[in-house]
Amino acid sequence: MPACFLLIACVGSICFLAHSADAETAPAPDDVSSVVSAVPPLQSESEDETVNTGAVLAKDNTRDWKKEFYVPVLQTTAELMQHRVETQLKRLSSYFKDGSYWNHIGIDISDMSEIDRAMCVTDTPCMHTENGYDFCNIYNGVMAEYFPQYDYETQCLAYASLVSDLIFGLDAPVTEFYDFDSLHVGDHIRLVENEHSMIVTDIDWDTETLTVTEVNSDYENCQISWGRQITRSELYSMESQPLFFTRYED
Repeated sequence: MPACFLLIACVGSICFLAHSADAETAPAPDDVSSVVSAVPPLQSESEDETVNTGAVLAKDNTRDWKKEFYVPVLQTTAELMQHRVETQLKRLSSYFKDGSYWNHIGIDISDMSEIDRAMCVTDTPCMHTENGYDFCNIYNGVMAEYFPQYDYETQCLAYASLVSDLIFGLDAPVTEFYDFDSLHVGDHIRLVENEHSMIVTDIDWDTETLTVTEVNSDYENCQISWGRQITRSELYSMESQPLFFTRYED
């Protein structure tokens, strides 16, 4: 009959304990990697890190025993959605890095799909005045039907559309509106007359200030930007009636 026992493996002052139900198949005490890998990681609250809990414990000689655990918190659907959006934006900011360029200069795109090309990021500016728009990325996502005047979406509009789809998914609904007070983190701002798009990354309602991510704010280089702040009055000085799109469900 299989026997249950605790297996202890140590490296320096760090000890790992694993529970096994079969003495014949249990890893040897000196096989630390197999002990650790035998215990599945538990996703942490931040969703960006994993922590080992349950059967695996760690002890430092200079510290007391510690156990990491997740404390659940009751939230509304809107709060849960905003947390997800903020987490996705954080991840996207590490890929589409501030100061880099959303183009494919120096990259062979001949065998790439449209989606693969849309993921290209370089350190070289487009310089539209000299190169035209040949190196600009193209992305025709869910928002394309809202801008039929364009044969294809590129530069700021395409970037905002891509970020929106990456945050919410391709099947999330799209709702147009004009009310500044109804904006959410993750919403798409479109300056129709000035042909510029931005995605809201933060809102300070006390000062009525938006923080955005965007591409090609200078209409020249397709540079990726995170962190520009725009007050309500500044936004409406850019355009009298900016158009907003949200992917949140009512």
